[in-house]
Amino acid sequence: MPLFRYTSHDEQGEAAQGMIDALNIQAARAALRQMNVQIDSIEEVDPIKKEEPVAWQVTEHETTATPVVLETSTAKRTGGLYYPIIDTLRLYAGWLLAWYFLIYALGSYQFLRKFPFQLPYIDDLFWSPIVLSFTFGAFLFLLLSSVHRLFGRGLLTGAGLTVLGLVALFLFHQNI
Repeated sequence: MPLFRYTSHDEQGEAAQGMIDALNIQAARAALRQMNVQIDSIEEVDPIKKEEPVAWQVTEHETTATPVVLETSTAKRTGGLYYPIIDTLRLYAGWLLAWYFLIYALGSYQFLRKFPFQLPYIDDLFWSPIVLSFTFGAFLFLLLSSVHRLFGRGLLTGAGLTVLGLVALFLFHQNI
């Protein structure tokens, strides 16, 4: 959904600025009108494209709007909108590791004592070598990406840790 940056003032004349998600610029204007503010300017922010955002000067009659290109820096436009891919992958790997822990906890309990009910998938997942490999891979990714952060996120450090991780994964598969 597009993101729009706006400046406005309320009934008392106090200026305000902010950002709003909307399907299009008309929907953004309608949402701002529902908040009882007078729109001074509104612009669509596109963090992916390198071109500058287009601002729309709102006139008294909203049938005419003239586009004006604003000068903003790329860092200003993209700041805080998206997480880096490594941080997103670390989040998913953490959740995956939590689910694997649940599988191992339930599988261990079911192996040592029987549940009063049947959990057929737990046995299959608990004894599966592929789940064990994925668990080790997720743990290794989280460990090595943390070490990469600790050493300053360099390209050479990242390449070395990647090779180290692949060697560890290969040795793990050889011993399963």
